[in-house]
Amino acid sequence: MRGNRLLGLLAWAAVMMLGVSPAAAISWTEVGDAGTLPPVAQDAAVVGPLDAIIGALTGYDDIDMYKIAITDPDAFSAIATANLSVDNDAQLFVFDSNGFLVASDDDDGAGMLPAIFAGELSGNPAGTYYLALDLWNTDPVGDPITGWNSNPGPQQTGPYQVDLTGAAGTGVVPEPVTILGLCMGLGSLTGYLRRRAA
Repeated sequence: MRGNRLLGLLAWAAVMMLGVSPAAAISWTEVGDAGTLPPVAQDAAVVGPLDAIIGALTGYDDIDMYKIAITDPDAFSAIATANLSVDNDAQLFVFDSNGFLVASDDDDGAGMLPAIFAGELSGNPAGTYYLALDLWNTDPVGDPITGWNSNPGPQQTGPYQVDLTGAAGTGVVPEPVTILGLCMGLGSLTGYLRRRAA
């Protein structure tokens, strides 16, 4: 009887693991204050497609950088919306895994907000990237980036959202081999428990 309960519990765990689909896109909300450079960038640590990053510029020279995965460089886009305290003027930057600038924008979105459109990263490989949002007149120093030349004008704070396509979180999705191994292990355990109960 005890073995049957254990088997039922393990089977339930396997079904739950296999039944959770990573296909549904989700958002990442800034935790605390995102860092400003790749070594301290905030991981958008969701599993699967990432459709938005939600955060806030909380200081007059705040710079928020996030570590993301770009799964489809041809389709990748990043479009900002915001409610900043003065004139909604912000900038977006995308750096590769080594900190080299691969795309940036100031005013191609609504009003004075930034937008990086699909096709701008064509030719770049899929992989790890860093996405940064800051105020106008705050620009990266060095290529690869080593710091920021920050002289925002006007100084302002407020919430923002960056809508994404072609991106994913940096969380880990179980490999098919891992799931197969779990199923095989459950099959072996089932056989063992049945033989023992007989």
